[in-house]
Amino acid sequence: MAERARYSSRQMIKEKIPELQTLSAAEKFALAIELWDELASNPDEIPVTDEQLDELDRRFEEYQRNPDRVVAWEDVKAKILSKR
Repeated sequence: MAERARYSSRQMIKEKIPELQTLSAAEKFALAIELWDELASNPDEIPVTDEQLDELDRRFEEYQRNPDRVVAWEDVKAKILSKR
């Protein structure tokens, strides 16, 4: 059911702003960055579903049970970048 809601939301945007179809890939990418930056500047306005909150709770509980299993972002990033 959630997939259907997301699909119709995408369709609605394309229908509301048909000019988006004419943008090049580079222009769409630039638009996506601008939209993301705008969203990031107002994080309290981003809707969060109950399922997402449940998953965050589950992950936090797992962390509390096993804090030694956590890998710092800096370590993950360094490992990824070392493979390039």
